[in-house]
Amino acid sequence: MSTTSTVTGTRPPFGDLAGVLRGALIEPSDPDYDGARAVYNAMIDRHPAAIARCANAADIVSCVRFARDRGVELAVRGGGHNAGGLGVWDDALVIDLSGMRSTTVSPSTKTVRADGTLVTADARSHEDLFWALRGGGGNFGVVTSFTFACHDIGEHGSIVGGPILYDLAEVMRWYRELLPTLPEELNGWISLLTIPPAPPFPQSLWGRKACGIVWCYIGAHNKADAVLAPVREFGTPLLDGLRAMPFTDLQAAFDGLYPAGLQWYWRADFMRDISDAAIDVHLEFGRQLPTGHSTMHMYPIDGAAARASEDDTAFAYREGGWAGVIVGVDPDPAKRRSDHELGQAILGGTAFHHRGWCVHQLPDVGGTGSGSVVLSRQL
Repeated sequence: MSTTSTVTGTRPPFGDLAGVLRGALIEPSDPDYDGARAVYNAMIDRHPAAIARCANAADIVSCVRFARDRGVELAVRGGGHNAGGLGVWDDALVIDLSGMRSTTVSPSTKTVRADGTLVTADARSHEDLFWALRGGGGNFGVVTSFTFACHDIGEHGSIVGGPILYDLAEVMRWYRELLPTLPEELNGWISLLTIPPAPPFPQSLWGRKACGIVWCYIGAHNKADAVLAPVREFGTPLLDGLRAMPFTDLQAAFDGLYPAGLQWYWRADFMRDISDAAIDVHLEFGRQLPTGHSTMHMYPIDGAAARASEDDTAFAYREGGWAGVIVGVDPDPAKRRSDHELGQAILGGTAFHHRGWCVHQLPDVGGTGSGSVVLSRQL
């Protein structure tokens, strides 16, 4: 596969492909084309040659072989949430997998390789492919299905979790020291944010700059009070949202605040620790977030992730540390420049803590304006 991206400017006829697909093939002349090419990040505005809404693995095989035979670039869209919008590309054939939904349990993947063959990759078959697919990004093929090994969460899927909001102050230093002392059943990621002007947040807090920690405790509920005691004993929270809830509710807790169609500019980094200097940079910019949706997050890398060897998968930062994410977000395209400036300034201020990049959120390459690296989808 090529390591560079090209835009051909030509659009071959897709009639032959449409004739063999079970799913729909959408072209620029179709009325639903603009909706089909849109992705979650509205900063991405690309015009593919065609979009194949695949219904099964056979459709994917047909698309890959069609693209190989005609030299057409491919983009692969799963949920359309990639930070740089890599699921859609100018003059490419988009393989849209959003309609392929089912659930099975067992650790393996089925993948259409670049030569158009469908294989099953697991720990005993196509081991190199299985290794690469877990953290290696794109360019290895098109995954048609995943099968997972499931783990019990909380009590029948119910956890104790939610956000606690504080004044900026000393929360980050306390959080840095507390987290390594907690049992694995309790974890939380930290955010600098602007409190949204909407329920369930009290109106007196709307628009206030704050620090939030989103906690998740997956252990027995009768032990929750004891485990969460160090959390609840700290400071004077502006808002305490901890409660029992289905795990899926926590996963979807912020969906309403961040609907599809906002302008997103992403930056990200890995850090070994949260130093005092890094905290100072975050607090400085946390007080001047340019828009209500803009935010900074830090996610701990520990627990089961840290127990796996660096050689087990294509994700290397397993010995502990933090993944930091900086996003400038706003519905108004006119504020795009301020979103860019936020990400660039904060990342520049914390660069001396850098360990490595989060590949799908790399700085601009080729003028994408999305904060993500351009990777080839040429097969």
